[in-house]
Amino acid sequence: MTRRRRRSDNDRHFGPFTYSNDIPRRFGAMLSSGDEESPGCYLRLHFARHTFIVELLPVLRPSKTKVQAQTWDADTIARLGRDWYFNVTEREVGAYLSEGYVHARYGRQSGDSQTERSWCWALPWIEWRHVRHSIYGLRGEHVRTE
Repeated sequence: MTRRRRRSDNDRHFGPFTYSNDIPRRFGAMLSSGDEESPGCYLRLHFARHTFIVELLPVLRPSKTKVQAQTWDADTIARLGRDWYFNVTEREVGAYLSEGYVHARYGRQSGDSQTERSWCWALPWIEWRHVRHSIYGLRGEHVRTE
């Protein structure tokens, strides 16, 4: 049975493919490992307001870190038979262009700026507007504005 990944409220599912059309304008591709809530590897392709998601075999695994539980009581430790748990976070590899920025992700996506592996570059010329053409003479005097 194929997993139906949820991206938005207007998803369309076609077997291992999901189509969504209500996110901000993006262009790019991102390979994601999934996490505990939505396991499984998938590829997201962004083209303007359209996103295509393809479910894949687990070629990229999520990051698992063993954490020693500090606040568990003795009953919880006895019930589980251990005093640790795994912290599972998603990994992503890829890049996309959105709202004047290029976002590149190349590893763990924890939501913490100290451990997250991502870069973001601003492209200010994408947001520039043409206002006017001003023509000046040889001595710097204003001749004409178009």
